[in-house]
Amino acid sequence: MLESEPTAAAEEPASNLLDNVMKVFVLPEIENRRAEGRLGSAFELRAAQVILNVDAADAEIRLNNEVKAKATFKVASDKAFEAGDVVTETDVDGLDSVELYPTDSNAGHITLIRIRDSIHISFDFQRNRARIADHLSVARQFLDSASEAVAQGRLNVFGDTLFSATELLTKAFLFTIPKAEYVRSRKHEFFRSELNILVRNGVADSRFAGLLNRTSKMRESARYLAKPLMLSDSEVQELLALAEEMYAEVRARA
Repeated sequence: MLESEPTAAAEEPASNLLDNVMKVFVLPEIENRRAEGRLGSAFELRAAQVILNVDAADAEIRLNNEVKAKATFKVASDKAFEAGDVVTETDVDGLDSVELYPTDSNAGHITLIRIRDSIHISFDFQRNRARIADHLSVARQFLDSASEAVAQGRLNVFGDTLFSATELLTKAFLFTIPKAEYVRSRKHEFFRSELNILVRNGVADSRFAGLLNRTSKMRESARYLAKPLMLSDSEVQELLALAEEMYAEVRARA
């Protein structure tokens, strides 16, 4: 989300946001660096960036040329620019967009850029964007493999691949919630337990938790041959349809 040149109605919230970001993040960072001798008294703040990673204990604060992002600016005049032209502060009149580089693809951010006498604010608090995209991509592969296994009459392969797809979708769903434990855990039971907790709290769809619970039990028969895997054609199609619905919903949340 981008806040640039706020209207009268939006001016107070934008001002409050700027005040809070300065007080909580930027000013303490400047004070700490000055105390450590890393900033001189002549330091002038031109840009600042707060990087928010789920798996980091504290926010990373960047100042001036440490700020890393791809920004699109509004041109202040009718002047035409070509690739390679030097653009100065007097040539721009505001921000259109700010996008983090791939190295920060799992981070949320608050970015402040001073243009002449105005500070322009851009923010996006979504974390784990790349992790979600990666899990959705691989889940799509497993879903396709599960459908192919059904067409080929390979029920055990279907049971195993559908569980893998559902667990990946569960992790992608959990990653939409900025919680460090979701990133760090590698245990099957942890993700199943967390999804069931979210269902009880009204955050997740009970049908998707039921799908994960059921495919987890199916996997014991499908992969480990605990007992014969018995599924009717209608049950197989019902499970596939629900998995596709889960994929669509998680993708819509990303």
